[in-house]
Amino acid sequence: MITVKEFDHPADIEVEIEGESLKEVFEGCANYMLSCMFKVESVDERIERKIEVSSEDLESLLYDFLEEI
Repeated sequence: MITVKEFDHPADIEVEIEGESLKEVFEGCANYMLSCMFKVESVDERIERKIEVSSEDLESLLYDFLEEI
């Protein structure tokens, strides 16, 4: 189960996303980021792509993953 906590931030978005696995956390972060950009539910799924990234640490991996999306 993914949980999302939003925090007030004067210039940006601050959010904490938790999940039962690393996969859930990354999915939750991707879904949250996309929902900030547009109404995700209004988009038809037509293309599925596999994203592969590698990074030096977990924080960089999340950043690179979201950047790739």
